[in-house]
This record gives sequence, C-alpha cells and structure tokens, in this order.
Amino acid sequence: MHNNSRRKFIASIATGAAALTLTPALSFAGNPAFKPGIADPKKMVLGMVVFDGFQLLDTFGPLEMFGSLRDKVSIIMLGEKSGSVKSSAGPAVMIDHTFEDAPELDILMIPGGGGTRREVKNITFVESFRKLAIEAPM
Repeated sequence: MHNNSRRKFIASIATGAAALTLTPALSFAGNPAFKPGIADPKKMVLGMVVFDGFQLLDTFGPLEMFGSLRDKVSIIMLGEKSGSVKSSAGPAVMIDHTFEDAPELDILMIPGGGGTRREVKNITFVESFRKLAIEAPM
C-alpha cells in the first residue's frame, strides 16, 4: 500500500473514531467471500502476534475496532508455530501464518499478558518479531 493511501487510512480512522464506537462490528460468518488468514491485496494487512499466555482483551479489543474496518483492513493471526495458541484465560486461537510465512504487513501488533515474560527469553520469537516489526510501516 502506498504512503499516500496509508495517510488517508489513518486520517479516516481519526475522523471516524467516534462513529466506530457507535457501530457494532458485524460477523464475518455471514460473508461467504471471507476466508480467514487470506489477505486481500487492496487492503492493509494487520498481523496480530499471539503466544501462549497472551491477554484476550489486549488482543481482541484492538481487533474488534479494526474488524469494523474490514473493507480496508485484513486481519491475520501470527505465531511462532502453526496450530492453536492458548490465552492466559484458557481459550485458544488458531494461527493463520507463522512468522516465517507471514505476508507483507502494514500493521504489526502484539498483546500483553504473562506470556510476554517467557517470550522475552525466546530468542527465535524475539528475532522473528523484530524482523517483522522492522519491515512493517506501522
């Protein structure tokens, strides 16, 4: 996505923030064209990193807001390994892409939680995340 397009996107978020809080997010389940983890080349790609012990609210609070912008943003779940990852509260999510096969990202996010203490010592995780962070413009 070009820098000018990113600026327009960020401006639209800033001017539409109040409307977003009043607009309920609609489920993707009713959209037959939606395929989880498949990025639309016309949209910005947000990669949310998850790891064992990630915080649910830190993950899904921001994703709820970006999910309201699904015509502009594709959301993918990233992890060190494929499969499911358990949150600190127990529920698990499925990884769409590993760090190694992640598509080009426009936005990279990582939640908090007790699991961060463990991952700080995981050199592979930290280096992979660092590489993605350097390549992502936001």
